[in-house]
Amino acid sequence: MTNIHTIRSPKVEVRDSPTEGRGCFATADIEKGEFIGIKAGHFVGLEEVQRLERDVGDFALQIADEWYVMPRNCEEVEETVMFMNHSCDANVGFQGDVVYIAMKDIRAGDELFNDYGTFRGDYYVLEGCRCGSPHCRGRATGEDWKLPEVQERYGMGFQTYLLRRMGKVEGY
Repeated sequence: MTNIHTIRSPKVEVRDSPTEGRGCFATADIEKGEFIGIKAGHFVGLEEVQRLERDVGDFALQIADEWYVMPRNCEEVEETVMFMNHSCDANVGFQGDVVYIAMKDIRAGDELFNDYGTFRGDYYVLEGCRCGSPHCRGRATGEDWKLPEVQERYGMGFQTYLLRRMGKVEGY
């Protein structure tokens, strides 16, 4: 057990998801812009994340070109993972690097989704998306952040390093 803990809004709970495995659900109405959670974990480089994904699962949150936040072992998964499934029409995005916020109003009982194209800018591929959205791309990749329709849909709701790549924020 680790002393690293993801923080979730009291309006959110993790439970079994009809989408995939476990998911994050609203227990009360959440307004656009409202805090959803803060991702915790270990900061790991690209080589380690590739090894850990095989051993622990697909729980990496990319926060810089070759840096990620994720659990280092299976025992840390419960404490560090948001359990937010992918959708090509997500209702949750980012404020900064590890803070999740609502990008639209969410009703109690709704599942919270993040578009993996808002934080992966690497080799990533999630085949067989089943989100059912009219905007469904069929899969999520580390190249999706480049798509004009994805940039338009999520505005500033991307990871900071991707916003820099898009020229929407300045930085090093």
